[in-house]
Amino acid sequence: MNWLEAATALLVSFGITWIAVGLSIRLSMRWKLLDYPDGGRKTQSSPVPKLGGIAVAVVMTLIVSVGFVATGRLGLGLALQVLVPALAAAAIGFLDDRNDLNPYVRLLFIAVVGALAWLLGSRIELTGVAALDTAMTVLWVVVLVNAVNLLDNADGLAASTVFVMAAAASTIAALFGQALVSLLGVTLMGVAIGYLRHNWHPARVYMGDSGAYFL
Repeated sequence: MNWLEAATALLVSFGITWIAVGLSIRLSMRWKLLDYPDGGRKTQSSPVPKLGGIAVAVVMTLIVSVGFVATGRLGLGLALQVLVPALAAAAIGFLDDRNDLNPYVRLLFIAVVGALAWLLGSRIELTGVAALDTAMTVLWVVVLVNAVNLLDNADGLAASTVFVMAAAASTIAALFGQALVSLLGVTLMGVAIGYLRHNWHPARVYMGDSGAYFL
């Protein structure tokens, strides 16, 4: 990955996400998919659109599919390895946004996503014992998904944290010569700040569990 590729990925992902999240705000208002104040944890003064996370998931999927797979930069198998668990997590988050899933059911579903990631090839392999490494992978996915979701309780906090994480991961990947992983990290950075453009205080949109789980 060179600087031109990195800058292009960052700017394109930022611009498309900025536009897509803006469109999601209009759709949320039209379809009444809003997050309403409850006098408790939800302290916003008025209802806030909550389809921002769906926009984030769609944009990242399109960029990986068109910008990476269609151009031959990333093989379809590796793209699916990255995207399928993330989209499965987003689907679970969307169900939770709509139906308020039981926490234990939600944890079980996320554990299934962790198992799916393992089956598709995203694995922790520290011990050489398949059962133990699988359990560690599933646990890591459950912890990470819930950590990002718990951060999504203040304007801009989750997305800005993901931006920093993606920047760090991209830098480490570049230092070790993993150009493709680094470029994916830069793309995620652009998606995060494109969303932040609408989510910085006072937030005009929320990502919901769908977006937090996907990121």
